[in-house]
Amino acid sequence: MTIFIPKKGTSLYNMYASTQVDDKYYIEEAEGSMLFTQGVAVIFYKYPDYRRAYVVSLHSEKSVVNGTKLPGIKESVDILYRATGRKFDLLKRMVHNMEKRYGKKIYMIKDTFWLRSTSLIEKFNGKESAATAENIEKMIRPYIEQKLYINKIKEAEAE
Repeated sequence: MTIFIPKKGTSLYNMYASTQVDDKYYIEEAEGSMLFTQGVAVIFYKYPDYRRAYVVSLHSEKSVVNGTKLPGIKESVDILYRATGRKFDLLKRMVHNMEKRYGKKIYMIKDTFWLRSTSLIEKFNGKESAATAENIEKMIRPYIEQKLYINKIKEAEAE
């Protein structure tokens, strides 16, 4: 996925991308950064009057919306989840906590994980969300353990 993030103040919106970055360049003429990524990306847009966030993937069979063009993203993407308002904040906090604990490798986890974890944000009763650190931990553990198991098998086969 190719993402262009404009320098703050040079566009109608500010943009932030949480993802597994393979390569990054600053383009002076365009006043922004070009990111080359893989896996899932969480894109946050801040406009003067509102905020919007998307969890996107290049190719997903389980997406909410297929083949959508979003500002700053070169390719058409499949939207796994969208958030505004309070859910924007909950998604941002959830992503921050997962990144802090597991690092950028979380963006390489299957789309089904992202669909399940963001569904917890939807279980918001006005006071709190079901997307607590404990619930996310329960959900992410099998994916992380499966990845570790696969890596051990690959290492054993290489020896």
